[in-house]
Formats: sequence, C-alpha cells, structure tokens
Amino acid sequence: MRTCRPLPEVEAGSPEAAAGRWYDVDILDLTGVDGVDAVVVQLVAAPADADVQLPGEVTVPPSWFRGTTSFRFRLSAEGRIQGGTLNVDEVLGRTLPELLGTGLETLIHPDDLPAARRAWSRITGTTDRTPPCRQRMLLADGTWRWFESMSWNVLDVPDLGVVIAEFRDIDEQVEAERIQHLATRAHQRMVTVVDEVDDMIMVGRLDVGLVYVNEAAAELVGPDAVGQPLRSRMRPALAAFAGAVIEPAIRRNERWTGDIDVLVGGEPRTMATTVTPVVEDDGNEVYFGVVMHDVTEARRHAEELAVLARRDPLTGLPNRLALMEQLAELLEGDPDTVITIDFIDLDNLKVVNDGLGHSAGDQLLRAVGAELLAQPGRIVARFGGDEFVVVHEGLSEVEAARSARTLLSAIEAVTVVGVSSHISASVGVASCRRGDLDPESAIRDADAAMYVAKRTGRARIVAFDDTMRQVVARRFSIESGLRESLSDGRLDLHLQPVIDLVHGDVVSGYEALARWPLAAPSEFIPIAEESGLILPLGRWALHQALGALNRIAAISPALGEQRMGVNVSGHQLVEPGFAAMVIDALAEHAVNPEHLVLELTESVLIDSRDEIDDVLRRLRDHGVSLALDDFGSGYSSLGYLRRYPIDVLKLDTSYTQALLTDHGTRIIAEGIITMASRLGLRVVAEGVETPDELELARDLGITWAQGYLLGRPEPIDAVVEGLRAAHPPT
Repeated sequence: MRTCRPLPEVEAGSPEAAAGRWYDVDILDLTGVDGVDAVVVQLVAAPADADVQLPGEVTVPPSWFRGTTSFRFRLSAEGRIQGGTLNVDEVLGRTLPELLGTGLETLIHPDDLPAARRAWSRITGTTDRTPPCRQRMLLADGTWRWFESMSWNVLDVPDLGVVIAEFRDIDEQVEAERIQHLATRAHQRMVTVVDEVDDMIMVGRLDVGLVYVNEAAAELVGPDAVGQPLRSRMRPALAAFAGAVIEPAIRRNERWTGDIDVLVGGEPRTMATTVTPVVEDDGNEVYFGVVMHDVTEARRHAEELAVLARRDPLTGLPNRLALMEQLAELLEGDPDTVITIDFIDLDNLKVVNDGLGHSAGDQLLRAVGAELLAQPGRIVARFGGDEFVVVHEGLSEVEAARSARTLLSAIEAVTVVGVSSHISASVGVASCRRGDLDPESAIRDADAAMYVAKRTGRARIVAFDDTMRQVVARRFSIESGLRESLSDGRLDLHLQPVIDLVHGDVVSGYEALARWPLAAPSEFIPIAEESGLILPLGRWALHQALGALNRIAAISPALGEQRMGVNVSGHQLVEPGFAAMVIDALAEHAVNPEHLVLELTESVLIDSRDEIDDVLRRLRDHGVSLALDDFGSGYSSLGYLRRYPIDVLKLDTSYTQALLTDHGTRIIAEGIITMASRLGLRVVAEGVETPDELELARDLGITWAQGYLLGRPEPIDAVVEGLRAAHPPT
C-alpha cells in the first residue's frame, strides 16, 4: 500500500513564515513509494485576507521557493496543469493561476513535442521515474528556453492521482554544450586539415615529449613518436643542435626560426623551421609547436637563379652584375698591380641580324665570346647587347695595346654559318691601379674610350685619356637635359621654307627642324638616337609640324596646299606601330596625308629590312610622300629609287655646292635630274646659299630649293605671324 505522511520538520507558525503570506501546503514524502525517491511539496495560496489557520495545516514562507530556476507542475492524466510551485512566474514569466488547466504541450516547442509525447507515454505507463527529457519551453516574452524534466507517476497514490513533473533550467548548459560541440568539430576538422598539409607539424612538451605529430612529420620522426622526446627521433648532429639551441629557446619562452637539414625517407632535405613555445595560463606547463616547411627545391632554385643572375644565357659568360663584383674584388688588391679594361662594341651587328637572321646574330655573339675566352687568365663578360668587356691584370701599356689588337683581329676573323661575318669592333682601353677607381668609374672610362672609337670611324682601338671624361659628361648632360626638355616643353620646332622654282619662286612648303637652346641638332640628334629619346622626340616633332600646317592653312585658302617635311630616324621606322602612329596623328590634326613628306636618310635605307619596307609602303599607300634626304652625301645607290616608293630626291648641301665647281658632279647631277623627271620624282636642292647656286638649280630643272639664301629656319609663331602679315584677311 502506498502511503503519504506529513514531514515533521516543517511546523506551522515557524519564524521563517512570520513575514510572509500563509499558504496551504501539501508535503508528501514519497521515499517509501516503490521506484520513487523524492519529496513532493505542493503549495496552494490562501486568499489574501485569510486570517485564520486551519487545524493540521503546514505553512512555509514563499522565500523557500524563490530564487531558484527549478519548478514543478502537478499534471493530470491528460497532461493538464493542476498545480505547481509558486516560482513559476520567476522562471516562465507567467503566474501559476494563469497556467492552471492549461495543457503542458502548449508550453513546449513544436520541434520538441515528439520527444515530449514519447516521454509522457512512458511515464503514464509506469510507476518508475522517467529519464531526463530536454525540451524548449515558451516564456511570457515569446522567447524559448531549454529545460530538463523528470516526472513521477503518482496517479495511483490516494489523495494525489497526478503526475509530478520537475523542470530544471539548463539553457546556459545547452549553449555551453553547443559551443563545446562546435569547438570539438572545429578541432577535429583542424586535425584533419593539419594531417593533410605538406608541412611537418608537431606539438610537444619538454618533460613529456611529443603529444601530436601530423602525417607529414611522421615521415621524419616515425608514426610512433607520440610520447617520445623530440631529440630521440633526430640524427645525432641535429639532436645536439636541438639540445643546444632549440630547447633553451623554448625554456626562455622565445620563438626560434631557422633552416634545418634532415633526412626524410633517406633523402636529405632542407626544412625552414619555426619552433614556438606556448605557456599555459597557470605558467606551470610549457608546450611547443614545431612547423617545418620543405624548402629544398626553393633553395636549389634560388641558387640556380643566383647563378643565372650572374650569367649571360646566350654566351654563358659572366654578365654585367658578375663583372662588377669580380672587378670590385680585383680593385681591392695590391695597389701596385695595373688593371686594364677593354670595352668592346661590335660594329654593324644589326647588318648580320638583318641579312642572315637573328639566329645568325646570336651565333656571332657566342662565337665572339668564345674567341675572347681563348686566352686564359682574364675576365671576360658580356656587358649587354653587342658589348663585351675583357679585364687583364699586370699588363704594361705596350702589352695592353697589343692585347687589344689581338682581340680585334680575333673578332674580325669570326665566321657565321660558314662564311665570314665581316664584323668589326670599336675598342676602348682604360687602365688604372688598384685603389685608384671604383668599378663603375673604371668601366666608365673604358666606355668613354669606346664611344670615341665608335664616333671617329669604328673598327679601331682608342686608349682613354682624361679629356674623354668631358665627352662622356657632355653626352650625359645632353641626354638628361633632352629628357627633361621633352617633359617640360623646352624644345622648339623651326620651319625652313622650300621654294618652288618652277612656279615663280613661291613657297611650296616647309621642312620642320628641331631646335634646342642647349645643343646643336648635329650633337643632340645622334645622342637621342643612341639613348632611345628619338622616339618621343619624333612623335613630338610630328604633332608640332602637323599643328603648324593647320595654323598656316587657316590663314588663307592660298596656303591650303602647303607641304610639311618631317625627318624620320631609322629607330622610329622599326618601332612597332610607327605607321599607325603617323596615320592616327594625321587624323587627329585633320591633315591631308598628301601634305606630309617624311624625309629618310640613305643610312636608314642601307640598314633596311622587310619590316621597314612594309612600313614605307603602308604610309605611301595612305597618301604620305617619302623623300630621300641627303642624296649624294655618301652611298647614293640608285637602287633605292627602284626598291622604295620614293617621291622626292633631296640633293645634299655638299652636292649642291659642288655643282658650281666640279664638272663631273654637274654631269652626274644632270643625269640624276633627268632620271628623276622620267620617274616622276621631284628634286630638291638643299643648302642653296648664293644666287649662282640658285640660278644653276633653275638651269638644271630642279623642282624645289631651300637654303639660307631663300629663308632661314624660324620658330613656328614667327612663320605664322609673317604669313598673316602677307595675307591679311579680306
């Protein structure tokens, strides 16, 4: 028989109840009920105005149940709330009277109802206490909170006939478990990822040994290394290093990085290693992490790149960087030893490239390098392009000159694809004693001597003297000044008139001539070509000339047919996109292509190649006229007139002036003019400075003439103002 008896420990009128309201209390000791181990306390509030105590009532103060997050419900067999502890309002935010008669399911989250119903079925079918069940319950503010419940079936107990359900707030516990679950999953994933990486990763403690080894590290220390000291898994030399360097760093809580050579799978590997100590919060335990990244191939590639960075890939010779390093070492030695530098520049390598192809040019460079290496005991380097440097020690002045001649003869004897290359070289020779100069200055002196050899005829040897430094300094000054002037607009374009001798000595057009206040064109134009500045200079001149042509044409309709001659360098012709640049400039300035004359020197055509032919024909097809400038100044091959779409022949100034004094020149000129007339070419006499020269030009039937007699070059603004004065608006 199940029995219920009051607990004797709680007495009515106890001091704890003195300050609170009085309640009817059911206190049930269920410890004697089979399968039940609990004390059930049921309180029912008395009316607020109750002032009597019923005999046999047990009273307790409400504070006994305040401040706790657990509460109980007394449930009917159908799961409706019949009673409960008074702290329900503190936990759920709803008072017990509000909940009386409500079904428990209305408080449970829909997703948790299936589990709650299964638990209810179990409790109503047994007198045992049910296992804990978790569910989310609805609070008064509309939020959900996790609770864990346990229930007792006392439906058969006399005077009870209910299910007692206790609910404990576990929301914070569930959140902590969720976070722990996420952390566990993250750790598992991290371990999976770490196991898959190629880097070797190990974690350990000095007093315990290794506690974690990923798969890559297992190849180094073995799969059974966990629990073993790190040094026990190393080769003796490495173990000693770890004991002397790495372990003390860990004890000092210092991070250590460096390269370690190890054996992996029996093969030597270089590992970039980082050892990081990690001290626990209590400071008692020190862990360390080891990350080892295989840099064997990277180091090998770096070494190869270091070699390649100092080696010319075409000839196999040391390059400029290696040369300067070796020269620096030489110049730091015995001050009595003379160092001689031969700076060699191959002449006309471009002719070989154009005539036989660039592969032949490469073969020539390799052959020259081999010839220069033929004699041991000297440094040979390819300085760049078609330049080589040879460095000797201890040569006298006579020996240095003899050695340079030997080098020049060896170069001239080089053959390409089985035939003589006809190559020559310009050689600059400079000598100094150790300690006199730094490598840059020593090379600069030899380069200056080579520059003089190149400018004074090529295929020769020139020894350096101090005056050459001035030449180099002047060249540098012009190059840097020209570069600045192109940027800030300090260049000028002058126009020299071209006179039509056939139609009444009228101006038929102009030649555009670049002018710079710091140097004459004969000085700065060659330097612009050598330095590559001729490309921006040429673009600037073309746009300036086309703009001037527009300004002239705007003065009067009578000036609308003026032609403008613009000089073009061979460097411009081989620039990719040159023809397109000219055509775009014509379109930008809205100039008729027939009014533009591009003037080419014979030297440009001598160095010609197929791409230049294509450029000239494309421009000619677009309507641009082409003039052969300085005709008669040197080469004067009539074959150019057959090969290229030339429209105009410009007789060189020296040729024009020789017409009066040299009978043979005059006869040749008459033949050229007759031939040009039959070919439909116009002839221009340049450099006409005297009336006699002008008269002779007319007598020979020359079409146009220009020179100081007919008009000096003037700035564009001056020309425009003069034309405006001569052609006032009507």
